[in-house]
Formats: sequence, structure tokens, C-alpha cells
Amino acid sequence: MREPVRVRPRTFAIVAMGCKVSQYEAQAIGGFLADHLRLQPVDDPLRADVVLVQTCTVTHQSDREARKLVRRVKRHNTACAVIVTGCYAERAPEELRAAGADLVLGHRTPHRLWKIRTFLTGDTQSTPDVPDWMDAFGPPRISGRRTRVYLKIHDGCDVFCTFCIIPHVRGPGRSLPPEIVLQRVYTLIDRGVREIILTGVNLSSYGRDLGMAHGLYELCTRLDRIEAPVQFRLSSLGAYDLDERLFELVCHSPRFAPHFHLPLQSGSDRVLRDMRRPYSLHDFDRIIRYIADQGSHICIGTDIIVGFPTETEDDFRATFRYIQDRPFAYVHVFPFSPRPGTPAARAWRPLDPRVIHERSARLRALSHQKREHFYRQQIGRPLRALTLHRMRDGRLRAITGNYIEFELPDAAGRWSENQWIEVCFSGYTHGRWHIATIRTLETTHVATTVG
Repeated sequence: MREPVRVRPRTFAIVAMGCKVSQYEAQAIGGFLADHLRLQPVDDPLRADVVLVQTCTVTHQSDREARKLVRRVKRHNTACAVIVTGCYAERAPEELRAAGADLVLGHRTPHRLWKIRTFLTGDTQSTPDVPDWMDAFGPPRISGRRTRVYLKIHDGCDVFCTFCIIPHVRGPGRSLPPEIVLQRVYTLIDRGVREIILTGVNLSSYGRDLGMAHGLYELCTRLDRIEAPVQFRLSSLGAYDLDERLFELVCHSPRFAPHFHLPLQSGSDRVLRDMRRPYSLHDFDRIIRYIADQGSHICIGTDIIVGFPTETEDDFRATFRYIQDRPFAYVHVFPFSPRPGTPAARAWRPLDPRVIHERSARLRALSHQKREHFYRQQIGRPLRALTLHRMRDGRLRAITGNYIEFELPDAAGRWSENQWIEVCFSGYTHGRWHIATIRTLETTHVATTVG
């Protein structure tokens, strides 16, 4: 760690890379800088006194981008203090220091917020007595006029898939206690938030470390009883360790968005075994079929890793056919990237990059077709939606419970931001939605899908 900054900083900028959990963590640290150190946020890292870089280390490319950013900031803003946190900071702190970072704090660094405070202010007062979960979850933060907010409730992972570095850099699974989750939920509701997205590194295993047999389901049943104009959305869920009652609750409760993101990674059981995924295709398919039977309004998304070292052309075709034949609304396609320190990087030779590129392109084209099909199924169906923010031309951005983002023409200012509405689409052409009817929803309990 370099010498503390001698001139008291006044401004800070955040650059957050990676997943939604990483984005949340960056905002939490930003909240500490603003609320406790009284720094003012600015958008341009080249004009800030302090630059916080929240890193990802899922791929070589994300590592390179982080180093490049640190070097660029230090080159153009020599007086600033660059603080680097996140997964790459945990995995290879020396690489980031070599790039010019002034302070590097990995996930397992204790009392990170207070180390930042000491570094920036030179104040060496003793570290406060804080709960064990504070470093992992930090304070919740709302930036600007956000109407949708992520709430991190789980960190770490105990699965150890052969391709994944995350358990090594984030450590074992840890859950935010349910009572703290509820306190934060009520705080967000009081601040006007209308959608809270529960997120975590391995959300499916929420509560296991706290001795809860069905932790995520138990938490969601408590959230379902909240009387407020708020909707909860679950972020990515592993297809394991899940109580089937959770799917029934989310599919039928007006308190939850009808949207599931369930990473599959491969449609080949052999590749799933090589990946050391804790489920079979049969297990995954049982969940997908159950959700699909609850109605075509439910949005189902998935992740696929293309080009895993043991993936043959037949394996890829099996994955392609499976996605083609199931009611997915979209697919996030990830070309395989070996991570040093993982079994997949040691045990097998990588595939030809041209093969990975070609397969990825085919699957992305299929994902586009699946999304178009899902959109067509929603035409004529009344859906609950939340207005987000008004653009310069007067239009409002909005999002439905089943994850359709659209623009609402409103030059007359009839609708307000952060408002629940019911919308019915008459068509979808050239990437734009056409709206048939809109009405305001006033009650706290309204069906996510009407009719």
C-alpha cells in the first residue's frame, strides 16, 4: 500500500466491471465514499481525485481491460488515487499494483471500507467493531433516481465448477441474515424503490451457511407478505439446491416478477459432468418444463458456455437443439476462456478459437430468434410494467415484470417516473414496441399478468 494521499480528496468516480454483484459492490463502496467521507461523485474518472475500479476476473479480456484502465487513469490524471477492488484484485493484486494502482483490496481483505478511509484521510483510529457480514455486503446504496435497485444477499460459492475461478477469489458461501435483508428492503421501499432485484454469487444456496434448510424459499415467503407497491425479481439461479415451492411461489405471487434466469452452460450431460455442474440435463429440464407449464408470459433466460475444451460438434448440436426446443426467451452466450488455477485450464487443451467463434455466432442467432418468438407471444396480453426514467425527448423508459424493456411515448407528461402501469402491446416491429392501451395501477397487490 502506498503512502496515504496528503491532500484531502474532494471527488470520486466509479468504474465497475463484471456481473451485477460486482456492480452492487462498487455502488456500496461509492456510498461509503459519499456518505462517510463526504466525497462528491463525478462521471469522468480522468477528472476525479479518487477513482474506484471494481474488477472482474472471469476472462483474460476482463483482466486486460482492468490493467489498461488503471494505466490510462494514472497517465492522464497523475494526481488521483486509484483504488482497485473486486475479483481480479483478489486473484492477482501484484499485477494491478504493477499497472499503477495505489491501493488494491481483494474480497478477503478485512475491513476494506476502513482501510480505504485510512488510506484517503491518514486517520489511523481503531477499526470499529462491525458484523462479520459487513465486508461482504456493505451498506445498500441508491444512486440518482433509481427505481430498480439490486440488493446483494449472498456472496461466495461452494460448487467449484472446473471452469470457474469465482470460488477461489470470493471464498465459501455467505448469506446476509434474513432480518438484515428485511431491514434493507424496508429502507429501500421507504426511499421510493419499486423493484428490488435479489442478487448474489450463488443465490440458490442462500441461507445454507445460516442453517436454513430452504433459505431462499423461506426468505421469499417473508417478502411475499410485505404490503407495499414493490416487486421482487430474482437474479441468476443455479438449477440445484432449490425448493420446488420457490418456483410455485414466484410463478403465482403478484409480489414477484415472472422472470427466471437459470444458467444451463451445456445441453450435453457429458460436458456437464466435465464442467462438474451439480445437476443433469434431466434435472434442469424438469424445472424448465414446470415453469413453462405455468404460462407463456413467464420469461426464462439461460447461460451457455460455448467451446468448453471437451465439447465436440455433437455436444454443441445437442445444446443447440435443446435451446431450440425449449421455451427460452433469451440466451447469454459465453465463449469459453481458460482461467489459470482452474481444472479446465490444466486438464484439457482449448478448442480452436475459430470453432468457438462460429458456434457462438450460431447460438447468438438462435437466441435472437427465441427472443423474437417470446415477444410475439406477449402481443395482446396486458402486462404490469414499471416506468423508469424520462428521456430528453419526453419518452419514458419502462420495463415489464417479464423483462421486456420499452419506450412509452409521453410528450404530454401524462405518466410519471417510478409508476406502476398496465400496458398492452399491439405489435413489435424493427425492434420497437407498439402500444395498444395503458392504464395506471394504483393498488399494492396487482396481478403481474392480467388475463
